[in-house]
Amino acid sequence: MRIALALAGLLLVAAADTDAASARGGLVLVSTGNHYAVMRVGGRRLEEVLRLGRSVSYGESADAFVFLTDRTPQVGSWVVEIVDKRTLAVTWSHSVTGIPVQMLQGTVKDVVLTARAVYFVTGRYGEHPADLNALGGLFDLNVLSRVDGRQDLMPLPRFMGLSLSEEGGVPVLRQQGSADYRLNDAGALEAIEDTHGLPDLERGHSDGTRQTFRAVYRGAPVIGVVRGYSGAHARWTLAYVDPVKKTELWEKPLPDTVQPESGFVGPDGWNYYIDTQSGAVTGIADEPGTRELWKLSTSYLADAHILAIDAE
Repeated sequence: MRIALALAGLLLVAAADTDAASARGGLVLVSTGNHYAVMRVGGRRLEEVLRLGRSVSYGESADAFVFLTDRTPQVGSWVVEIVDKRTLAVTWSHSVTGIPVQMLQGTVKDVVLTARAVYFVTGRYGEHPADLNALGGLFDLNVLSRVDGRQDLMPLPRFMGLSLSEEGGVPVLRQQGSADYRLNDAGALEAIEDTHGLPDLERGHSDGTRQTFRAVYRGAPVIGVVRGYSGAHARWTLAYVDPVKKTELWEKPLPDTVQPESGFVGPDGWNYYIDTQSGAVTGIADEPGTRELWKLSTSYLADAHILAIDAE
């Protein structure tokens, strides 16, 4: 797990690029060293609007964020909190058991929020048979009811579990080297049709992907992919993939110092990311040039995420 570094004295400074930094506000998730926080970007500084725990993963719906965090003083005690996007107030909170997978992979967007439940993945202690679930796997899908707070576990097969996302509010899991699986209405995992070849296409010629997300390109749904390439000089790129035609639409380089899981599609359709060295929050698209939205005067952004960008 990446170790969050201190962000004491975070300030927002004017962009030095030829394109002036936008006056638009927004929300970012950052670490202060002692805890994570949701910060409101506005004017020339960041304002803490919601304090979280020492570790966190998150997700969202149309009107709310959800955070899985160790807010309580007791080590290893976790809580799920739902936060209204408009007021940024906690509207629902419930303690949970288990070891969330962010303890293995750091802060990522891997919690799914629906009208009736919260979904997240927990891990088991080790490879000993007594530690494995009923399917021989190391991970379990947790279903936390928003109605009565009941926490149910669904054992996941071996090599499935670290990648949880959603499609239209439906939890989706990726099995390593295979197709995506979704949770159907009966509460069982089923393979998603027409995904043959997509994992290979998303990976391209890279060593692997660090982030995938849904976007719209020229009026059609596409998959955005942040790819990593190693070798003599490690590098990152952002690509758009057509999931229907199974073709790559475009690919552009990202700075070596990008936070590879910070990608966010803004209301203008551009893809914004955080540069951990310069602090710049910059947008790229399938057209020349870049757009610098904000500039965070800190070098400690290795685990930061963009949560929201206000429309102009």
